[in-house]
Amino acid sequence: PSLNLAQAVAIMAYEVWNARGGEALPLKPPRREATPSTSGQLEQLFDDWHRALWAIDFFKTRRSESVMRSFREVMFRAGLDGREASLVRAIGIEVSRYLERVGAPLAGTPPAGLPPIGDTPGTTGYDA
Repeated sequence: PSLNLAQAVAIMAYEVWNARGGEALPLKPPRREATPSTSGQLEQLFDDWHRALWAIDFFKTRRSESVMRSFREVMFRAGLDGREASLVRAIGIEVSRYLERVGAPLAGTPPAGLPPIGDTPGTTGYDA
């Protein structure tokens, strides 16, 4: 089996981190304050990323439920503020919209009931 580029980069980053002692670096405070993300913002983020991951066939060898559960846990641990949640959501939306723009067929079929990408009234993704 071979590694794709992302896997190789992740392994190298881990090894560099481990070599320097594996200690967490102190985080800088945000440049500007933002309100905490709401549960609604996070649900939109999860729906849009779920659809984007289906579009690139990420789930072809993985169970989408367990992947999305892990993704949710990571996002909750990150403690995203509203602005950060919008940015992460916008990246997921752009993955799907890019595929549509270039006419690439969507690789996977999302489960029934998942709302269309970015289809939430009054939201446009990242509003910096």
